[in-house]
Parts: sequence; structure tokens; C-alpha cells
Amino acid sequence: MLFVMWGVVLFGREEGRVLWDTYVDRGPWTSPAVEIIPMDTGKPGIRYQANARRAVTGQWTAIIETAEGGRIATRKGRGDYSPKTYSVQPAPWSWASFFENGQTAPAEPAFPYRICVRHVVKTLDSGVIRAGRKSCSSAYDPLSKSILD
Repeated sequence: MLFVMWGVVLFGREEGRVLWDTYVDRGPWTSPAVEIIPMDTGKPGIRYQANARRAVTGQWTAIIETAEGGRIATRKGRGDYSPKTYSVQPAPWSWASFFENGQTAPAEPAFPYRICVRHVVKTLDSGVIRAGRKSCSSAYDPLSKSILD
């Protein structure tokens, strides 16, 4: 803490913010949440919400994994995130809308799977980059259209 305070005094506010973000504020700046919503017909819906502690920009990665964690398919894209207060759950995305991002959406697996999301973001004020933790849905069985966990 003293190191950061000296950094602000010696180098100025911007450099102090970089030191703070690099050495003190170690937690993730975004916390994605993803949930598979069973539907009676067709593919399931996907409820996704990205909560941010800071204003950041960066890359999201959506991953389809086996129920045991083996990677099946990924899609990447860019996103901007800022602190928000959500009063209602966001509406579920369709399978195609969630995964396509300029490419054909991957096929839904015929065996139990889960969906994960991970962010690698940069703060808008200091420019420090941080990789967040992967967040995964509960496992989903497409044959019974039910959540397994």
C-alpha cells in the first residue's frame, strides 16, 4: 500500500493508478454468469450476464464443454463492460445468437455439456489487462432437456 502511495506522489495520478491496478486490485474486474435454459422445443436458451466492477473493454470467450470439462467448441468476440445494476434477469439468447458472432453457430452436442464464459479485459483508465476466471453453467442433457447439476 505504501508502495502505491509513493508511486502516486513520485509519478503522478496515472502511473499511481497503473501501480494500484497491477499490484493491489488483484480481483477480477468482470464476473460473467451463464445459465442454460431448457426449452420444450428446439435448442435451449442461454442466459448470460456480465457484471463489471470497473469500466473495461476486452475479449470474451464462450466455450462449449463436455459435462466433465473437455473443450468442444469456442467463439470469441469483443465487449465493453461497465458497472451496472440489474433489476431483472436478462432474456435468454437463442443458441445461434449466442454463438455465431460472424461464424456459423456450432451444433448443439448430443450428449451432456455445459457452457462457459471467460473475459480478458483492459481497464479504460489505467490500461492494465487482467484475465478473469472461467464461469460455467450447470451441465445440461439435451436428450432429456434437463439440468444435471
